Amino acid sequence: MQTKLPGSVTKKFFIFATKYEWIDEYIISVFESDISSIKPDYILIGTQEVTFEIKETDFLKSEIAGLEKAKIQLFAETSEREKYISGKIQSLLASKTK
Repeated sequence: MQTKLPGSVTKKFFIFATKYEWIDEYIISVFESDISSIKPDYILIGTQEVTFEIKETDFLKSEIAGLEKAKIQLFAETSEREKYISGKIQSLLASKTK
């Protein structure tokens, strides 16, 4: 398992302009690859290399934090689904007694 990050990373970004029928101006988008061959309405207007400085990080702490966040999201989604299903059951039971 990697435990040390590089001090910086340089990425090349592709800058596009596109215009939608319902907006009277160009929208600028940035992607990590040239998408113009699969999205011809995106006009490549340039590229830019950007260097990001990477801070030291505690991998274990970051991974645990990510898993805790995912767990909270899962509980929220499960709770929502349980409420929905319980409501459906109650509706069916109520319609049966009528």
